[in-house]
Amino acid sequence: ALQHQIRCRKFGSWNKDDDGPRLWFRSTTIESQATVRGMVSLGSTVGVKSHVDKLCVLDEGSIIPPNTVASGNPAFSSGTSNPPSPMPIFEQVMLECTKISWLLAELYLFYCGTFLGQILFNGRLPSNWRLTPLLYWVLIIATSC
Repeated sequence: ALQHQIRCRKFGSWNKDDDGPRLWFRSTTIESQATVRGMVSLGSTVGVKSHVDKLCVLDEGSIIPPNTVASGNPAFSSGTSNPPSPMPIFEQVMLECTKISWLLAELYLFYCGTFLGQILFNGRLPSNWRLTPLLYWVLIIATSC
């Protein structure tokens, strides 16, 4: 899974006889099931099921072996990567149901707070002031939070 654009280039020497510097592209290899969240430099190789952490920088030509976690700047091996075992389907369904239930509870509490605020402030604010509607809604929202 790549989260950034890969740029692989190397500039050659610039001699007086040449028209300008030459641009060579070096191969960068990211093997299957590798996760890259950091920066991969020119000519680097990331092994199978390896993980490059966020804010990690692989130096030019570095090789990350398979099943390794790379972290730091410059990158170093900080252990082996053991992918988490997948959660059983029943636990996934229960987790999603809990999330939806909590969302419904939050909506209900917001509704109750808004209703309580309307009961408390309805008819009790000065009616001849031009900013009364704004004050009313600010107080209602503050009470519902």
